[in-house]
Amino acid sequence: MSIIPNPLSEGNKKWINLSLAFIAAFGFGIGSGAVHTIYTFESRNHESESQCVQASLSLADYNRLELGDTLKEVQFILGVGIEQSSSSSQSVYLWANPDSSHIKAIFRNGVLQSKEQSELPSNVCIAHSE
Repeated sequence: MSIIPNPLSEGNKKWINLSLAFIAAFGFGIGSGAVHTIYTFESRNHESESQCVQASLSLADYNRLELGDTLKEVQFILGVGIEQSSSSSQSVYLWANPDSSHIKAIFRNGVLQSKEQSELPSNVCIAHSE
């Protein structure tokens, strides 16, 4: 009489559970990518219909900045930005939208000393020009 091994032994159960977890995670990742692709496609189609492009910076963002904020606090609000110039104690940063509206900030020893904006939209949607 031959002994047939139990396919659901403890070692096999762990391997099966790990395999199923991997398959589920992999499937979720692929599914999320498909959903993102569909959402991006629909967003682009909607964009062309409404003739509107999302601006990453608005007047509301600019108004959130306060003199005395640190560079890290400003970057938390606006993102990284581009350092235009720097000396031992002063640096100038620029944040710009695709339409060239922008925020310029001057920091002294890492603290916001002055800020200026140019043509920022009052909301987050700006007219798209083709």
